[in-house]
Amino acid sequence: MSTSPLKSSVSNTRSLTDERKKLLHNSSPSTAQDIDAPTRKRPRSLKQTHFATTMRKTVCSECQMSYMQHLKSDRQLHEKYHQRAVEGMELGPTITLVWSSIEHHQLKSGVDGKIVEVNIESSKQISVAEEFLDIVNNILSAPQDNRDWSFDPNRGKVFLFVIRSKAVGICSTERISEGKWMVYDTGQLVPKQRIPLIIGISRIYVSHKYRRMGIGLRLLVAVQHHSIYGLTLARNQIGWSQPSEFGGKLALSFNGVKHKSGKMLIPIYEER
Repeated sequence: MSTSPLKSSVSNTRSLTDERKKLLHNSSPSTAQDIDAPTRKRPRSLKQTHFATTMRKTVCSECQMSYMQHLKSDRQLHEKYHQRAVEGMELGPTITLVWSSIEHHQLKSGVDGKIVEVNIESSKQISVAEEFLDIVNNILSAPQDNRDWSFDPNRGKVFLFVIRSKAVGICSTERISEGKWMVYDTGQLVPKQRIPLIIGISRIYVSHKYRRMGIGLRLLVAVQHHSIYGLTLARNQIGWSQPSEFGGKLALSFNGVKHKSGKMLIPIYEER
């Protein structure tokens, strides 16, 4: 009796299915994977992408600000900061109305300037002085300075040297009682010696553009005459905190003392 085409087709399908099961059962995992390979999508291998970027910061040799030169916003910020550090802090057109001068000077170059004392009753003046001191600390790589002067004039003062409408020099002070001698060329302290002092120079700075005009010395003379009402300080009553290269030379010329050994000494104190 002959088999119908339909039954033959079903029988062949079952045979193929049974054969496939045997192969899957008896084969190793790798063989099974190979059998199914045409029916599965293999995952793509992922590769980590590395972006080559120039993220190095540029440090300005004059103002010491670090910035990203390839970023427009950073360049603009540096230009503004650099101008203040090198040319002075802009005080605005109303300087004569809100800043009262305590001394007037004509510099060697013929430029007129004046010294003003920061008034702690004016938040604007305090803000300008603090911003200028922040720039100075950054340039000198110095830590945060003592700012007791901002709420009590008996603890210190800030003097600005102003040319036209710019503050081009600054000197901040604090009240102290004693200090030590430091050997100028080595930075070593003279042991077992303490000297009486009254005023300490916390920070003193003159913008690059206006150096070698005698501004630093004029600020120190203002400290002598205007730190304590009715009293003019002797030079040896003034000490220095962390004198930089510029400040060290100024200190040496202002109140340096020659020791019997031939070494030059300057009076320093420890800043609070």
